[in-house]
Amino acid sequence: MKKHTVNPASMMLALLMAFSFSSKAQSEIYQSSKDYLATMKVMANGIEKPNAWAGGQNSPQFAIADINKDGKDDLIIFENYKGVKTFLNVAHGSGTEYRYAPELEYKFPDVYNFIKMVDYNCDGVPDLFHFGYSGLWVCDGFYDDNNLITFKPMKEIRYQRQGTTGTSNVTISPSDNPGIEDIDHDGDLDVVSYSIWGTFITSWKNVKVEQNLPCDTFALELETTCWGKALQGVARTHQLGVTDCPPFRQPDPGQKIDDGNNAMCLVDIDGDGDFDFLDGNNQYSDIQLVINGKRQYGYSIDTMIQQDTTWQIGGHKLTMPKFPSAYWLDIDGDGDRDLLISPKLDGTENYKCIALYENQGTVNAPNFVYQTDTFLMEGMIDAGTNSYPAIYDYDKDGLQDLLIGTMGRYNATSGTTMSRIVYYKNTGTATVPEFTLQNDNLLNLESQGIDGGAITIGDLDNDGLDELLIGRKNGNIAYFRNNAANAATQPDWQLWQRELTNQAGTAIRANNFAAPLVYDVDKDGIKDLIVGTQIGYLQYYKNSAASGQIALNKQADSLGKLKVGPYQQVGTCTPFIGKIDNSGKEYLMMGANDGTIQRWEGIDSGDPNKTYTRLDTFYSNIHIKGRNVAPVFADLNNDGKYELFMGNDLGGINLYRQVWNVDVKDVAKAASKLSIYPNPAMDVLNVGMSDKIIPAKSTVRIYTSMGQLVSSTPMQYRDNAWRIDISALPAGMYLCSVYYNGATSTAMFSKTK
Repeated sequence: MKKHTVNPASMMLALLMAFSFSSKAQSEIYQSSKDYLATMKVMANGIEKPNAWAGGQNSPQFAIADINKDGKDDLIIFENYKGVKTFLNVAHGSGTEYRYAPELEYKFPDVYNFIKMVDYNCDGVPDLFHFGYSGLWVCDGFYDDNNLITFKPMKEIRYQRQGTTGTSNVTISPSDNPGIEDIDHDGDLDVVSYSIWGTFITSWKNVKVEQNLPCDTFALELETTCWGKALQGVARTHQLGVTDCPPFRQPDPGQKIDDGNNAMCLVDIDGDGDFDFLDGNNQYSDIQLVINGKRQYGYSIDTMIQQDTTWQIGGHKLTMPKFPSAYWLDIDGDGDRDLLISPKLDGTENYKCIALYENQGTVNAPNFVYQTDTFLMEGMIDAGTNSYPAIYDYDKDGLQDLLIGTMGRYNATSGTTMSRIVYYKNTGTATVPEFTLQNDNLLNLESQGIDGGAITIGDLDNDGLDELLIGRKNGNIAYFRNNAANAATQPDWQLWQRELTNQAGTAIRANNFAAPLVYDVDKDGIKDLIVGTQIGYLQYYKNSAASGQIALNKQADSLGKLKVGPYQQVGTCTPFIGKIDNSGKEYLMMGANDGTIQRWEGIDSGDPNKTYTRLDTFYSNIHIKGRNVAPVFADLNNDGKYELFMGNDLGGINLYRQVWNVDVKDVAKAASKLSIYPNPAMDVLNVGMSDKIIPAKSTVRIYTSMGQLVSSTPMQYRDNAWRIDISALPAGMYLCSVYYNGATSTAMFSKTK
């Protein structure tokens, strides 16, 4: 297999352009927070899920840092290409109790491929290491005036080439995890990583202390291209005692055929003061432990002498279907570091995907004991891979329940996921909803061979009863007829057509991953069929049948002449049509592949030939940490404001609430043009409004052209405008966003030297 890389610049530039140049104001009508999420309780087996609305996990990576400067380390979880999630430690006293806090995620920069958080510049604040344009980059951490961790723009870490004055980037494969620790115990951080071909391990020594350099510098030199005198070839076992590793030697790519992906975790597993490592590989389902004999035998350099190819001997053998990756950190807050292990890549285990090995020993005599392979997962709603929520009164008790269609959890025996519907009954009241798990495999879809999860409920055959449709992975739609006695009775859904057909008897197919929706497009009193497709279009099938029948005929391959996502590329749109706020207007809301929602108007016109108007490409500035967004809006607590439930590819649900009473005209009117001057600017940027006074309580944010939040710019509010010190920013293009009165205005500016 080839290694696949992503160009972060092009990806973020596209997102930034969509964010910057939307023709309408981007209102933060919907928001979410730790405190709000705690008000919507979810129960299962008599136990509350404390992080029910965290959105799920599939291939998480982990770091700890004190996010809010309260003296307790919090948890940061990163999913590649999806972003960072923040969990605050709310435990009273010692120990840990993590709660999802989405309101703090904006403080973190965009992270790529891996995340490491460790303080390198001696200020007591963890810095954030990740994969930049190529190699190793760092964002210096600091605390802002609100005691929240914040990060400076990222900068590259390079090493000095021997015998020259030039420098080179620290080469790290995009799929690998490097080791960043004080390997030689001299007071600064060193770096080790597998070579680009994944055979030998390269070591870069930090000579900051030896050269008496300032603490906020990284001074790396290439130390060896075969650190530990070990290599991993084709076999699972590592070759030890290797000496054939001259400086700068690039290994022959033919030496290894497993595509060179390794996730190494430096860990002093025997407490003797040198670094051993746990090694995960793309081709294997287990972790290999490699033991360092430097301290034990007095070697002058790190030398691997022993290995456990099926870790752990004498304990719980870890098995994860593909590419397990270990993380050494104090997850329970007892002062010694534990081990978390999870898949590095998507597409394998998606529920039993966080294994915890607790250190029940000490720092000097560690004893890692297996505890669970569902750490944090049991406290979340997580149905596996891809989740599609529906708010529907299933048991007809007058309260709206939560149904979740999903591609399902990974089956270790078959190596596939098994589709299912998860049913949470609303056991609360009309004003205080609460969900309780009733059935995690409603209708037993897997026994019926239904491989899909995009559910929709509606009266498609016009008989007064709601049917169930499920969009399938291959683009077909499964149709379940409702055989209940009447509309006041709980639905009795029975599989009627495995592949829903049109009037001519031909199976309806909508590219791949069909996302159906039942809605009367032409306002003739008969519900029609809309199908979202993987390539970002909506298909429209008019229904012309009499009561109790279905007669579907395709009228459009692109309803509204809309497209979600770039042309000729995957867009993956999941539609919702209905009211979304107190304005009473119906909108077409399109969940997109990039974690955002688009808002379109025109669907309520009754004209199937109308060209719809896109109002928002980045609705409410929501960008969840997942892909394939499936949005559903409903006023569950009858307060006149709506809740927003979002499914995603991680299998969980994200929950937001409407915080602003909205009038469409007022919100659009609020989108006044920013007045930014001078532009270009050198040291100071003045930010005001062209036609009104900017409120003092506004939030002003500066983003780089890569989309990274720049929080280090000091700001003063003076003369009804913001005065921002940008003297420390590098020259380049930036985006300024002002959040005020439920709306957002943005403008680009240029920084010169």
